[in-house]
Amino acid sequence: MVAAFLMATSPAHSVFDSGNDLLRFCTSDDTLDQGMCLGLISGYFENLHFAYECKGEAPKITTRTQLVDMVVRRLRDDPGKRHLPASVIASAVFLDAFNCSWVGHRQQK
Repeated sequence: MVAAFLMATSPAHSVFDSGNDLLRFCTSDDTLDQGMCLGLISGYFENLHFAYECKGEAPKITTRTQLVDMVVRRLRDDPGKRHLPASVIASAVFLDAFNCSWVGHRQQK
């Protein structure tokens, strides 16, 4: 499932941040970099729920710091994929961790 996601989300535009960039933000002592890390990962997680339904642990009991820890662990454990877009890497982590499946574009009520 993750491989299909990675292939389906190949960007048609330039990528702002790679996994290398995200790891640098998340492991920096600089307050601005730490804020970038937290904001980017929070955004990737929030965006996931527009197209995926997750059956795993309820997101409201997961903290932003826990999300950062999950993504940083993947970035450290799999350095061969750090060249990929940060959004793809983080989303793949969340899809795996929260047992998410594609629901497509949902209609707004």
